[in-house]
Amino acid sequence: MIVAPGQEPVTLVEYGPAYSFVSAGEADPSISWDGDGTLLVSIGTVASLDIRETSVGGIQVRYDIGRVMWSQ
Repeated sequence: MIVAPGQEPVTLVEYGPAYSFVSAGEADPSISWDGDGTLLVSIGTVASLDIRETSVGGIQVRYDIGRVMWSQ
């Protein structure tokens, strides 16, 4: 969840963690600023991927999702 100034909290992505299927650290999410001013959400492997938001508070959000084990 992320909160932009003056706005309601926004869930960027909901996912099923894949911790029992992959090596340690491969399923841990991270978020960082990319060089072009966008937010980059990275997760190596997820069991399922439920939703994605592509912007919050006027800031673009990009995703680097490695492997999705089950599609919904």
